[in-house]
Amino acid sequence: MNRSPSTSSTPLHGVASFFVRSLLLGLLVVGGAGCDARDPGALKAVNIGFPPGARGLGALAVSPEGRPFVLMSSSSSSALWELEGSLEEDTQVWVRRELAVTPQDLLGFVEGVGLIGYAFSGDRPVYLGITDEGATPLARWVDGTPVLPLWVSENGTVLGVSKLAYPQSRLLRLAPGASAWEEIAGTEPSFGMGTVIASAVLHPNGKLYATNGSRIFELPTDLSGATKLFDCDTRELGSCGVSSRLVHGGIRLAGDGTLTIAMANDEVELYSFRPGDRRLTKRAVVRSPINEQSYFGRAQGLVVDRKGNAYVVMRTEQVGGEGHVLAHRPGAAQTEWVTVVTGLPRVLHLQMDQKDGIWLWDSSDSYTGLWKLVPSSTQCPRCGETEP
Repeated sequence: MNRSPSTSSTPLHGVASFFVRSLLLGLLVVGGAGCDARDPGALKAVNIGFPPGARGLGALAVSPEGRPFVLMSSSSSSALWELEGSLEEDTQVWVRRELAVTPQDLLGFVEGVGLIGYAFSGDRPVYLGITDEGATPLARWVDGTPVLPLWVSENGTVLGVSKLAYPQSRLLRLAPGASAWEEIAGTEPSFGMGTVIASAVLHPNGKLYATNGSRIFELPTDLSGATKLFDCDTRELGSCGVSSRLVHGGIRLAGDGTLTIAMANDEVELYSFRPGDRRLTKRAVVRSPINEQSYFGRAQGLVVDRKGNAYVVMRTEQVGGEGHVLAHRPGAAQTEWVTVVTGLPRVLHLQMDQKDGIWLWDSSDSYTGLWKLVPSSTQCPRCGETEP
C-alpha cells in the first residue's frame, strides 16, 4: 500500500512500563486461544507490502491483538515500523517508531511487554525489551552472554535460555529480585542438532511446557525443577541426528488443550499430545506430492489456531520455487492436507496473533513484504491477492 512515511511518539500498544512482571506468554509462542478461527479452506492471501520507501531485509513480529511490527534494515540504518488501521476499510498506514536504540532483529512480541529485539551494546550482543519508555537491555547470563526470556510467572520468576551458550544451553531460572540466573538441571538440548528452538507455553492445567532443542519438558510455574517428557531419541521422534530438529515456532497450544510440535526429519512431521499422555501422537506428515504438488526443504514455521488447525509454509520443488500455505485439520488422515494458498514468494515467515489472524512476511528479492490470510469474502481494494 503506497502511503507516505510518517513518524510518531505514540506509545507501543499494549505495553506495560514494568515489562518483567507482566511477561505472561512464551516468546516465539502464540497460543491457540482466540475467538475468530476460520476453516482453512475458506481463506485467501492479501498483500499489504512494505513500509513506504523501505526495501531490503526485514523482520516481523505480531502483537497478540494483531498489530504487525516490521524492522527494516540496510547496510547503513535500521527502522521500526508499525502497521495501523483496518484492512477491511483500507485505512492501513505504516507508522515509524523512533527508538534511541534500534534493534538489529526482532524475536517476538510478548503480551504486556512489547517487542523483544536483538542488538549489540558496543561489541557485545544483548536482548532488548522494547517498551513505550524505550529499549531496555535484559539481564545477562553470568558469563556475559545474553539470556533470551521465554516466560515469566505472575510473581516475576523468569524462564530463559542462553542460546549463544549451545550445546550446554540449559533452561535458566531467575527468581524475583535475584541478580543471578540459575540453571535448571537436566534441561540441556539434544545433541547433534543445528539450530536450537527454545519455547514455552502455559497450559490451562497450570503447568508450563517448554522445548529446548528436540526435548519437551514439564515445569511447575515456580520453575523449581523440570521433568523431561519426550526426547528426539524416543520411538516417536526417531534419532537425534543433524536432520532431526524442531521447526521454528516451537510448541503450540490449541483451544482444547492439545499441544503440537513440528519435527523436521527426512519429512516434516507434526506431533501432538495432551498433558498426561505417555506417548506422542504422530498427527501429520508433509509427504510429497500433496494435492499433486511436490515440495522440498523444511517448513517455514508452524502455527495452530483455536480449533486445532495446523498451518505450515512449504516451498515447491521447481527452480525458483514459490511458497504454499498448507493446513492440516484435526482428525484428518496423516497425509491429508488442505492447500490454502499458492503463488506466494519463496522466503516466508509465518506468525499468528491471538485472534487467529495469520501473517506472512517475505523480504526476498521479490520484494512483496507483508501478507495476511483473510476470509475469501474480505474486500481489500488496494491489496494484491493470490487465490487458493
